Amino acid sequence: TTTLLVSPYQNQELLKEIGEEIAAREGISFFYQDFRPGFRKAHDQAKSQGIYCQKYCGCLYSEIERFQKKSA
Repeated sequence: TTTLLVSPYQNQELLKEIGEEIAAREGISFFYQDFRPGFRKAHDQAKSQGIYCQKYCGCLYSEIERFQKKSA
């Protein structure tokens, strides 16, 4: 979940709610932390070290959306 919790583009309240629901159902712990304040710094550090940063989260839905925007 850290990929989602660091993204400034995701609905954090919804992620927290879903994480807590699944954790309760499965009998596991879900520790929520809002990592968004470090997003830009982490992104800048990665780029400065030559690490590739993709422009989508990597899930199938975001990949489809990314290609739809390119062809529009």
